[in-house]
Amino acid sequence: MLLKTLKNHVCYCKWHFFTAISAQSHWAEMYVALSLGLENLLSYDRDKEIAARAFKRGASVGEVEEIIVASPVDWTRDEARVIASLALSHLEQSRERLRQKQSQLERERELRQLEREQLRQQQKPERNQDWGMSL
Repeated sequence: MLLKTLKNHVCYCKWHFFTAISAQSHWAEMYVALSLGLENLLSYDRDKEIAARAFKRGASVGEVEEIIVASPVDWTRDEARVIASLALSHLEQSRERLRQKQSQLERERELRQLEREQLRQQQKPERNQDWGMSL
């Protein structure tokens, strides 16, 4: 009975070990895929950009942290959490600036449209007066 229990435990440990390695290689593969074109950046800037790319692809905070931990820099979990947090904050600020710019452009477009309509209204009576008519 003890031998069977030990065999089961060894099998479980091997499975757990290979599962952990498989998960690590998954995050490492994600890291490599997201790092394309960033080879010339300093490691911190590169990993922050990798985190931003992962967020843009819909990764969760936990997933981004795992990807950053897989970095060749060997960031700690706390450092990976900070990098992910900074990247997410930067991304949210960029999105907010984009929303503000789009809103400003929309307001300008509406203002131009209103000005055109006012100009048309001002020109209508002038045309009718030239013909001796009034509305």
